[in-house]
Amino acid sequence: MNKNILEKSKIPLSLRLNFSWTLFGNLVYAGCQWGLLIILAKLGSPNEVGIFSLGLALTGPIYMLTNLQLRSVIATDSTNDHTFNDFLGLRLMSIVITILMVTCIVLVAGYNKVTTLVILVIGFAKGIEAISDITYGLLQKKERMDFISKSMILKGVLSLLAMGLTIFITGNLVNGVIALAMSWFLVLFLYDLRNIRHFANIRPTVNTNIYSSLIKTSLPLGIVMMLISLNANIPRYVIEYYLGADALGFYSAIAYIVIAGTTVVNALGQSSIPRLSRYFANFELKSAKKLIVKLLFIALAIGAFGILISIILGEHILKILYDSEYGRYSTEFTLVMVYAFFSYLSSFLGYSMTAARAFKIQPLLFVVSIVGNIIFSVLLTPMYGIKGAIYGLIISGILQFGGSIIINIYIFRRKNKIQEEISI
Repeated sequence: MNKNILEKSKIPLSLRLNFSWTLFGNLVYAGCQWGLLIILAKLGSPNEVGIFSLGLALTGPIYMLTNLQLRSVIATDSTNDHTFNDFLGLRLMSIVITILMVTCIVLVAGYNKVTTLVILVIGFAKGIEAISDITYGLLQKKERMDFISKSMILKGVLSLLAMGLTIFITGNLVNGVIALAMSWFLVLFLYDLRNIRHFANIRPTVNTNIYSSLIKTSLPLGIVMMLISLNANIPRYVIEYYLGADALGFYSAIAYIVIAGTTVVNALGQSSIPRLSRYFANFELKSAKKLIVKLLFIALAIGAFGILISIILGEHILKILYDSEYGRYSTEFTLVMVYAFFSYLSSFLGYSMTAARAFKIQPLLFVVSIVGNIIFSVLLTPMYGIKGAIYGLIISGILQFGGSIIINIYIFRRKNKIQEEISI
């Protein structure tokens, strides 16, 4: 590679450029993932949408736990306590453990052959995705979100084409998921790993002492991410248990529309976290507060707009995107957008907590949120159907938002106190 090009690739981008790239990449990727559900809804049945969604719902929380949110730990490691290869070694070990866990769960659950195969293949695919995720952490730390976004665009487009064409030609969901996994594998080896060589030599560390240190630091974040994923998927588990795979298919298709707003929120959050991390580390609290307030106003606008659109055009949107059968669930669509309103606000407050490296308090917040979700979902779903599961989700979102505000207030007060002590 030309030396000038190599050096240029190491120069950090501005926050505006990083956000623009991240937003574009996430929008394309989310659109492609949404496209997969639309293809399943058009070419298949609600049952197949439900099976695919169940595979994501079962593997998601497990990977969130074992991934330990190492991407954020790398991105906020401003003192360079660990090398990229330390994180990579731990991530590879965790992937092996996760695949074994998924396999055991599927065998014990006793699903039919198609469901079992779909879940296992998704488990392997998410292992591939987890390796890409660890490379994103280093690129995020170097403030090169453009490389991450290009990777996500490639992965999204290739997976949509591969899975869509495979299902169209073979009519087989299992073959489609295998094609999805293969497309992710190609992007990892042909693009992601090449980008990392700009910043590090790839040689995974094998050291139990280092792994132990990293796990001690990041386990609270892994628990938090597992709880977040579990909280979002509780309606899916409850709906599948009480109402069946068809109902799960309808709910999953509706709920995925929330991703449009989540994409913008995550793009802003991921782009802002390195800078927020520096603000907190350097006690630039006014700058940190100013940035967080801006992010919250954006979340407020996105959430309110989503609710308004769902009320006015919800039924038409569902019919156009999926099928006339889905149009009957416009009320459920609006309720999901109410949950999204609180979720967007909580997400930015969560990025603030992570940037401040307030890791240990976060699991408690999500335990409270998830307990509320479980209790009300289980109580209300048998009475109100899909709406009951969403009511539980809304209650958990309100609990998470309120708790996030309290924790952020505590963080700023504690930082102010430390700053005053240093000044003295």
